Amino acid sequence: SIQLWDTNHDQGAEKFHLHRACVNQVAFAKDGSVLASSSADNTFQVMDFGSRREISRGTHNDPWKGIVGIALCPKTNLLATACRGEHVKLWDRSSGKEIGQVPHGGVVTVSFSPAGDRLVTAGRDAQIKMWNPATRKLLFTLPDVPGAVHGIAVSPSGRLLAAVCNDKTLRLWDLVKNEQTHTCAGHTADIHAVAFTPNEEVVLSGSDDRTIKAWQVSSGGLVRTYRGHTHKVASIAVSPDGRRLASGSDDHRIKVWDLESVREIVSLEGHTGGVTSVTFSPSGHFLASGSWDGTVRLWDGRP
Repeated sequence: SIQLWDTNHDQGAEKFHLHRACVNQVAFAKDGSVLASSSADNTFQVMDFGSRREISRGTHNDPWKGIVGIALCPKTNLLATACRGEHVKLWDRSSGKEIGQVPHGGVVTVSFSPAGDRLVTAGRDAQIKMWNPATRKLLFTLPDVPGAVHGIAVSPSGRLLAAVCNDKTLRLWDLVKNEQTHTCAGHTADIHAVAFTPNEEVVLSGSDDRTIKAWQVSSGGLVRTYRGHTHKVASIAVSPDGRRLASGSDDHRIKVWDLESVREIVSLEGHTGGVTSVTFSPSGHFLASGSWDGTVRLWDGRP
């Protein structure tokens, strides 16, 4: 189901279609008109956000059982899905029809560049690859990836890429020079979540050690640490105005923080399973979340 909640009252207002298994990721279109979700039930759904009606649905038919990542192209109708099989698939988000594949296996995360001219794929094979989404041709592979990749984020300008790997580090690459710039170390357990601030001055990481850390992009140095979750942090997102940080955890809670002061603004309860994905709408008025409980929920994201 998709539920609309108010952070002040924790009351459900709307419910929609139910995924049959864990919701692995939720994503808004750049203009906020569409909300997409991917699930361990091997399906993705695309919804018109204004009417809350389903636009399309697709099935991956992958033997590894589940679409682990989803991304919407900011410039076209393309939608990309990742699984742990042999290919990343590209779809028309309006019709739900498959239109192509890129040959990268074991992928756990996908992302489009802000200009929509690059598709980034990364996963268990310790490779981060850049593709032309229109031609589905490989552009280049990033150097010096230390191991399996758990998550990636492309900076708002498209100049930088951050990846969290299985060595408990966050690493930064300059995509113009195609070189690694910094390694950020300090977490004591695996990292699965990563996000840039809108001004690209800070990049954040969420870890199984129950903390979120903020790092200076220019130096790779630690800026601050957020503590409060009682289980691992699976997903993080920064609000479009750069003032708030949202985090989803296996403790079934979503916490919203003041980014600068590290003050916890609110703890959102309602999911009955671990929270796997959080994302702000482009307006910042809504926060969407996905969970092991099979639901996608919408919360009042305004401060």
